Amino acid sequence: MLFTYADQVMSWYVNGREQELSRLFLDKGYEGLKSELNVQKEAEWEIIKDNFVIYSGLVVMLVVKNIEFFVDILMNKGSAKVRAILGITNEKYDEVWAVLMDAMLDGFAKRKFREKRLEHASYVLDEIIQVLDSYDV
Repeated sequence: MLFTYADQVMSWYVNGREQELSRLFLDKGYEGLKSELNVQKEAEWEIIKDNFVIYSGLVVMLVVKNIEFFVDILMNKGSAKVRAILGITNEKYDEVWAVLMDAMLDGFAKRKFREKRLEHASYVLDEIIQVLDSYDV
């Protein structure tokens, strides 16, 4: 079997520790993962990062886990800031970015729906109180 350099890098740093490193990535992000693995060469780090971002889908889980934070950043600072925070500004991450945008827009829509529902419930409650206040008891 022919191994690529990327396969070798993954076997040196990750092999057999996928679940542990996935949890670490979800809890501490890239820096926690990079620190734990003690990766010195930037080219090797890029291979590992690509594996966690593109192939394993963990960056999507990270955003979903912290959806309110990322929706706030998206709405207040813009999509470029979210991409910078996630370290996915390179065009090779565009497909992952599209999935992330869908998740964040879904989170935004759900937030707006909750706000509208609460606004409507408050309005209905005010109307009921007005009706009850109109009765002399």
